[in-house]
Amino acid sequence: IPAVVVTPICPHSLSFRPIVVSDTASICLRVPETARASAFVSFDGRHQLELHRNDKITIRVSEFPVPCICSTGESEDWFRAIKHGFNWNERTIQKAPGSSCL
Repeated sequence: IPAVVVTPICPHSLSFRPIVVSDTASICLRVPETARASAFVSFDGRHQLELHRNDKITIRVSEFPVPCICSTGESEDWFRAIKHGFNWNERTIQKAPGSSCL
């Protein structure tokens, strides 16, 4: 499904939820002139940028999509990456009490 997901990080209210919009949508975010302070924005968790009063950013799909190659099915690669990244369904071998740590 061609779409964009916008996810608030560390929202200050439970009413802030991720939203999914069409890949043809253009989202404009602006810091109001009456804002008490500047705001910060981060993309993919990297490179934090400060936005001042009346600053705005526009979010839209890139003209140059990144092709992805999956060695197996798309969902199998995705689930394998998630499982590996979070160590899901893996048990860590623990040392007995009193044993030396290396």
